[in-house]
Amino acid sequence: MCGAGLSATFRRVTFGMVRPALLALGLLVFIKASEAFEVPALVGLPGSTRVLTSTIYQQLALAQPPDVGRASAFGVLLLVVMATLLQFYNRVTASAHRYQSITGRGFRPRVFRLGRWRYAAGAAVVAIPFIVVIIPLATIVWAACLPYYQPFSIAALPKLGIGNFVEVLSALSFRGSILNTLVLGASAATLVTVLSIIMGWCVARHVAGSHLLDALAALPLVFPAIVLGLAFLEIFVNIGGSVYGSLSSLVVVSTVAYLPYGLRYAQLGVIQIHPELEEAATLAGARHGKVLVRVVLPLLIPAMISCWLFVFLIAVRAVSLLLLLVGPDSQIVAVTLFDFWNNGQIGELAALGCVWTTIVTMFSISFLVFTRRYQLPLG
Repeated sequence: MCGAGLSATFRRVTFGMVRPALLALGLLVFIKASEAFEVPALVGLPGSTRVLTSTIYQQLALAQPPDVGRASAFGVLLLVVMATLLQFYNRVTASAHRYQSITGRGFRPRVFRLGRWRYAAGAAVVAIPFIVVIIPLATIVWAACLPYYQPFSIAALPKLGIGNFVEVLSALSFRGSILNTLVLGASAATLVTVLSIIMGWCVARHVAGSHLLDALAALPLVFPAIVLGLAFLEIFVNIGGSVYGSLSSLVVVSTVAYLPYGLRYAQLGVIQIHPELEEAATLAGARHGKVLVRVVLPLLIPAMISCWLFVFLIAVRAVSLLLLLVGPDSQIVAVTLFDFWNNGQIGELAALGCVWTTIVTMFSISFLVFTRRYQLPLG
């Protein structure tokens, strides 16, 4: 209408409107990349390229003797960096309402025609699943079927077999790690769900002290996973006894780390329940505990199941959180895969990865089907 072209409109209007979202996204990606451990450890350590997270692991697991003091100092430094970035991220997202463009006054999205760029966009849509999913899975299956890893070639086809799968499924240690992981995920998900329902109801109904409860529950988000694991390592070692290295200690750490995610599910579920239902039950003579059990909980069942599945999925794939805490009798799949990589057992790693990917995929499909059926948030 004012004569501006497509390029000028994008630079002066569209980019200005999405600038807070892009800045928030960039900050979030930077935060997650700064606290990442798996990729820097697997790819960087063999080439002597270290970041803070891999340095903490190196000082504790690879140094002789372990330098707990230096690892703790690096952990505090990483914690300060994360806290500063999260504070900046909260400030950016707090002003996002100023850039709202979708309102109730006759908004209708407009279809943007790509023109000659539609072929490039279509190629990108087709290529992304191959690059992100199909090629990595094919590589893992290929490595799992070979006695030793070698690149894709026709000459290697006669060497394909299921020997690695037989070894993984028949070894008691491998089956034990799978069982420990399932028990860990189920226990942590159950504890998080139960605690989240109680805390979510208190926060949503503004019970006295709920703001402090909400802040304490969200505190683990400030800690990078490996720093939180280091903190619990020092706690368990100082406690003494048989706590350190036990499966119950892993359940405790996972419950603390993933409680903020469960609280979000529970709080949103309680908000959708009008307080009038609870007030009616109270006027009928029911006490608060009975109201929670007989009125609130039945209506929260979809949110509880979705919360349980979500926490289970993130708990069973954690590496950096539990890497410093596992013991001989509490090995889990994620840490076992990491040890396989360090020991050069590529075939066993790929075979166990295929088996575990199949199990986790089944839970992931159940989670997606359930959330779509009841229109619940994905996390």
